[in-house]
Amino acid sequence: MCNGFITFAMARARAPSLYFAPLQGSTAQTVLPDAKDLDLRSAVFWQRHQRLYSSDAILAVLKSLHAPWPVIGFLLQVFPRQLRDFGYAWVARYRRGINLGRSCRLPTVAEREQLLP
Repeated sequence: MCNGFITFAMARARAPSLYFAPLQGSTAQTVLPDAKDLDLRSAVFWQRHQRLYSSDAILAVLKSLHAPWPVIGFLLQVFPRQLRDFGYAWVARYRRGINLGRSCRLPTVAEREQLLP
């Protein structure tokens, strides 16, 4: 999946409202004081000083996309966080195998504006 979820989210976002930064980058170090302690397989959603992690972060992203993804994000909330986080961790651990050998593509110029250092 490489950057598959980021590509997926950028293609379905309501305008370029989502920005992405690596946890080891300068943006995360500034915004997230605990970024150094996070597992690099973690997802963090930060909005108006609210931080969500792992499956909660993914659900927040889904809710910010065009239909039908917000509905799917709300429906996935019925599963307990522990179960969702287990599924998230499993995908994070095995994502390279799920990728099936596909290579990562380079972002477009417009997408690069949404990628923070």
